[in-house]
Amino acid sequence: MNDEKIFLICHGKMFFYTCMMIIISAVIGALALMAVYTLPTTGNMFKNAQQGRLIYEKEEMYPSWAPGNTSAYWDNYTDSIMLRTALFPEANGVVHDAMLNPRYCLFQDLDSKCSEDMDTVFGTFQTNKDEDVIGSILEELKGNIKNMQVSYYSRYWNGYLVWLKPLLLAMPISQIRMWNGMLQICLACYLFCLIFQKLGIRYSWAFLLSYLALNPISVAISFQFSDMFYLLAGFSIYVLHHEEMILAQSRYIYI
Repeated sequence: MNDEKIFLICHGKMFFYTCMMIIISAVIGALALMAVYTLPTTGNMFKNAQQGRLIYEKEEMYPSWAPGNTSAYWDNYTDSIMLRTALFPEANGVVHDAMLNPRYCLFQDLDSKCSEDMDTVFGTFQTNKDEDVIGSILEELKGNIKNMQVSYYSRYWNGYLVWLKPLLLAMPISQIRMWNGMLQICLACYLFCLIFQKLGIRYSWAFLLSYLALNPISVAISFQFSDMFYLLAGFSIYVLHHEEMILAQSRYIYI
């Protein structure tokens, strides 16, 4: 067998495995969302979220623990969308809701209509560009949903719901933030030691300084920032533990 055939066979296998991995990941992701959408939102989940209403009243959209310092801000805009998506009660069945991710929205002009059509396999829905994001979460947590419309955010896999829904079922937002901070500090310490073991002291200190530059306080408080941190930390740990295999088998494509 000549080199060209070997090359084609090897890359053909890699293409096949990559496609299979994408398909399997999509199936697992869809099933995971369907599973958490079976959790009840009207009992403990809503009560725990309600305890955070005063937090968002005080903090508003882009709060900062060090006003004037850009890196000290965190993102309540996105957190509001995440929370309202997690709290939306079952409307049209688990599959429908898991695929379209509906949420209640309050608009700056109560008479405004959704301004952007979105075609989906379930039909044509509308989204709005003039959403009062913080007002929406405050009104929903008060139970005032009369003047709110339903919007959908199905442009990508909303994987944060896999952890956010169960956590809201178990504890209020303030406790989620506290546990977030402790877990992230533990992960950062573990990564520091792992990098020191694998790469040496210079790289471990470089990581620590990078982590501090991310502003750990804001990362722990924000659900959106926390998602990014856990993804980066998880991939970093995986790469450091499987360094030789990744280099030997050219698996960067999966990372």
